[in-house]
Amino acid sequence: MVSQTSARKNELSTVSCFALTGAAEEFFEEYGPHPHPGASLMLLSLWTNIDPARQIRAHSGFPAFAERSGLVAAWREYGRPDVLAANAPY
Repeated sequence: MVSQTSARKNELSTVSCFALTGAAEEFFEEYGPHPHPGASLMLLSLWTNIDPARQIRAHSGFPAFAERSGLVAAWREYGRPDVLAANAPY
């Protein structure tokens, strides 16, 4: 039997792998509606100037992910990250 703690660590590892390889659809799905608390660190990696992060930000599913994960609400309150295109739909 896998403990809940082990399952959550595996979830974080999976999200990390997807983020660091640019596997956008898998990242969006695995991040999920109730992400591991450490997964928020993976959001930081999305703003780096490396290919995997650019691939995720450029993916057609990113706007929906940004809305669902609360990023859009935060941007409305605090401003958008500089790396987002000026014509981004959010």
